[in-house]
Amino acid sequence: MQTRREGRSSLTRPEIARSARLAAWAVLRHGNFRLLWIGQAVSGVGTFMQVVGQSLLVLKLSHDSAVALGAVSLAQALAFFAFSLLGGGVVDRFDKRRVLFVTQSLLALLAGTLAALTATNTATLPIVVGLAFLSGVVASFDQPARSSLLPSLVPREDLPHATALNSLAMTTAGTLGPAVAGLTAATLGLAVNFGVNALGFLVVLVCLALMRLPRAPAVQKPSTPLFASVGEGLAVVARHSTLPWVVSGYGLLLLLGPSPSVILPLYAVRVLHVGGGQLGMLFLMVGAGTVLASVTQALLGAGRHSRVFVVVLSVWAMALVVFSLSSSLLVCAGALLLHGAARNVVGTTAVTMMQLFSPDSARGRVMSLNTLLVGGLRPLGDFGVSAAMAASSVEIVTTACGVLVASYALWLRGRLRSDSLGEEQP
Repeated sequence: MQTRREGRSSLTRPEIARSARLAAWAVLRHGNFRLLWIGQAVSGVGTFMQVVGQSLLVLKLSHDSAVALGAVSLAQALAFFAFSLLGGGVVDRFDKRRVLFVTQSLLALLAGTLAALTATNTATLPIVVGLAFLSGVVASFDQPARSSLLPSLVPREDLPHATALNSLAMTTAGTLGPAVAGLTAATLGLAVNFGVNALGFLVVLVCLALMRLPRAPAVQKPSTPLFASVGEGLAVVARHSTLPWVVSGYGLLLLLGPSPSVILPLYAVRVLHVGGGQLGMLFLMVGAGTVLASVTQALLGAGRHSRVFVVVLSVWAMALVVFSLSSSLLVCAGALLLHGAARNVVGTTAVTMMQLFSPDSARGRVMSLNTLLVGGLRPLGDFGVSAAMAASSVEIVTTACGVLVASYALWLRGRLRSDSLGEEQP
């Protein structure tokens, strides 16, 4: 005990803070991770450019039909629901980098096809819906492969930093991509957005080819059939003392937490009675909170994850309630800053724990749960919340969602009495 106290007192707080910052960026010294991180950052901008461009294209083809936009989102959500868990099972049977070569090539092909059809004015609404569905199918295999490849690129102790830096890359892409997409759509045409996305996937393929991974032993395929092995992967989560509650809490947030694109326009018009400038500021506050959280987590890295998860889940719920009960623009802006930060921390912490506590042989199947939650459950939640807001008031529905998540977080606090990070093995 004396040695531990002396070790703790040998560093001042500024030195500890500087050590944390160095540890965060030191993860990029791992060459293979750096390549994957650069590829994802570049490709992420293209992905968000396509999201915006695809919405604009659908509105153009459907004469501004909100139903058509919903059909595209529904097509992708159905793809994730149908194939995410299956994708995790496939990823665990093959070399993950080779899976990524296939999925990134297919995604580039799909984006390039949409670019060509748009440039030649031959794109139709059914084609766009079909391509969106196919993209969801491929992403159901791609995302578990990327997530489960990460632990082989960095040491276990650097995994929290690496996960947070990945989150930072995607958050930054989510901020830059839509802004660039608006400019290119207005000046160069929608096809350019899709073409840039296709080129982004090619960048990832180059980064994958440049990786120098040690010769890995042959992947030990599960002895059970594919569909049965999916069930085995779910059992890995169910048997863990912490993961079922973390996954359920994260899923509840995605189901009941309306996306900013759903709630903010309605709240700005019906409650705050503000215009586009103020609405843009509200979106900016959510994005600023998300970026701030990503940077902070990248710097801090590992911690008592289950405790952080429960606390931040509660913060997210309380911020949503404060936002829903306020008619002040400034109070709403502050609540959204906190809301965006907390949502990011909840997601990153959940993904980190899933990475740390899943065995290598089942990591693809475990990480496919994250794909299912984000790609399938979140759009379903947005649809349900939107329907509830149409039948009731925005304030009542938003407050109810926040109270329900806060109640679950309070119950979860009693359930998770000890943090297993560093104490439990997969």
